Amino acid sequence: MADDKPRFYYHAHAVALSGEIKHPFQERIAEQAPSSVSPFGGYASIKADDYDLRGAVRHCGARSLTEGSYSAEKDEHYAVASASLENFNLFDVVMVEYLTAKVTAVHSVRQQEPSISPHGSNIRNLRVAGHLIELEPLCGIYHTLDTMTKVREDYRNNKSFREAFHRDANVGNGESLPEKVLKFFPWRKHKATDELPEFRDHTIVPLFRIKDPQVRGIDVYGNVMHVHNFGRIRVGEMFINRDQRRVVMLHVEMGSPQSGDLNAGTGSGGGGQTDP
Repeated sequence: MADDKPRFYYHAHAVALSGEIKHPFQERIAEQAPSSVSPFGGYASIKADDYDLRGAVRHCGARSLTEGSYSAEKDEHYAVASASLENFNLFDVVMVEYLTAKVTAVHSVRQQEPSISPHGSNIRNLRVAGHLIELEPLCGIYHTLDTMTKVREDYRNNKSFREAFHRDANVGNGESLPEKVLKFFPWRKHKATDELPEFRDHTIVPLFRIKDPQVRGIDVYGNVMHVHNFGRIRVGEMFINRDQRRVVMLHVEMGSPQSGDLNAGTGSGGGGQTDP
């Protein structure tokens, strides 16, 4: 008997490290441990050895894994993406012992929406300018709120979640933020209401809350740090729409005297039916 089920496409992509140094020299960072699967599914994994870019960017190993598969027993489609980085060092200013970005998507015929979770994403021992930065992870919230509908409903009905989101994401709070960090808060101009901030059916949420170390030279705004004489660091962000979630564990935008941009720990997973 012919299989008349709608066709399904998978999305799973992961990169441990990518970016570019612009000063004191100009050079792109060769993507470290990139992996992805075709829209038809599959499995891929890759490991990168120690890396040292002129002493400016270093790590002691990177790896990633991506998968797109179907379980006939459960009648579920899976898309998994994970990327890990060990002993990351950026200009001896940003140091991380270990970080992992992970996205797991489960598409069941019994549900209208896929369940997509960042469970397993983590950062261990983040140090900035010699100071240990304490992080409060929010990944567990979005493991529970694993569909777009759940995020919207909890935002509407759960006052404590909504108020924490407003505070962490600086919703409607652009006037109180310094210009140097405005770009990192996409909802800064959004009027705070009972409806989830969205743009073209997607939202962007912080995955960590930074506990201010109260030291001179580091200013904290939600999940963003401005490090004097270095640049800005965003710790944990996730893009959410109905069929996909994308995680970036560490985004660094250097200013002066160094300059450049990089992302450490990125992963995205999801998919959906291609037939009506």
